[in-house]
Amino acid sequence: MKKRNVLFLASWYPTRIHETSGNFNEKFAHTLSLVHNVFVLHVLADQNATQNEEVVIREQGQLKTIIIYFRKKERESIFDKAVKAYRYFKYYKKGFKLICSKWERPEIVHNNVLFPVGLVALYLKRKYRIPYISTEHWTGYLNYRAIKISRARLFFTKMIARSAKRICPVTAQLQQGIQEFGIHGNYEPVPNVVNKEYFYPADQSPTPETRFLHVSNCKEEHKNITGMLRAFDRLVEIHPNVSLQIITEESINDLEHLILQSGFKNRSNLIITGRQPAEKIGEAMRESNCFVLFSNFETFSVVIAEAWSCGIPALYSRCGGLTEINNPTFGIQVKPKDEIALLEAMVAVVEERTVFSKNEILKQAEEYSEVSVLKKFTSIYDSILAN
Repeated sequence: MKKRNVLFLASWYPTRIHETSGNFNEKFAHTLSLVHNVFVLHVLADQNATQNEEVVIREQGQLKTIIIYFRKKERESIFDKAVKAYRYFKYYKKGFKLICSKWERPEIVHNNVLFPVGLVALYLKRKYRIPYISTEHWTGYLNYRAIKISRARLFFTKMIARSAKRICPVTAQLQQGIQEFGIHGNYEPVPNVVNKEYFYPADQSPTPETRFLHVSNCKEEHKNITGMLRAFDRLVEIHPNVSLQIITEESINDLEHLILQSGFKNRSNLIITGRQPAEKIGEAMRESNCFVLFSNFETFSVVIAEAWSCGIPALYSRCGGLTEINNPTFGIQVKPKDEIALLEAMVAVVEERTVFSKNEILKQAEEYSEVSVLKKFTSIYDSILAN
């Protein structure tokens, strides 16, 4: 693989002490840096910033990061919002010049989403003739969410897409959703990446008592937590020794409210855990027998890819992303909101009525490995820069 100088425009990137590792942007940037020189550039308006402008610079081998924080007001007028948009653009230009002076000039720009950071990529292409590609993973493009996109946003997104050398949605289904908005371009889906440093199979099988695991933001509209809880509650009545661990990325109090709202009775069979770093989530997966995802919609479902990378099967509602895969060696697919079907799938796991193949699960997981995703993006870079 030929080493390239890649400017990665992140839509969100962690630097603050309270933020955990393993988010989408960080994983992508780390993966790309295994071969390429990657310069991460991110600008963030932060009302907790102690200065009008704060520049954070980090160097980790071939991964270099510049993040510029600027102070924003808690309450913003229309004028304040216009000034903030101007400052965003100003600091992105400043960050680009810092990268060129401190390290090297990028050969290609890889922006994390089409809008709004794609406007920066478009500027760099027109100003410096640097080509760009865009990864896309925004759930708003999924047609069943029926999210309305403003005319201004849609206009700029179409402009960005037309000038992009590649648009890389994380699934083919998301590509279809984007195209339904009339956003045309050169598409090539590339999946999310799973860090094998944290997500790998266990040396031995979990305990005989079946443990299910769910990891998400636990937003009811998205993840249908109450439906999953009602199905599991009925499972406990049949098999009292099973357990369900839920790791929430948001407030434990909000999750407790959903538990009460669902009328859940078997609280002793439930294990609630707050936000965890990636390595702890990987441990929880290896200690579980099966992953559960009962969402109403998904863009990719990276947690399923992580579970498969740990060698465990998954139960999931068919709602987009990896949940469109229907292979009984990987897990059991059910209809969204069908709590009876989810209960029956859980019973099948506990009573071992279905046989999963760990080898097939791990074979499928290779598609989301760093090696696989890096190879695909490197091929895209090479084809663009060769022209």
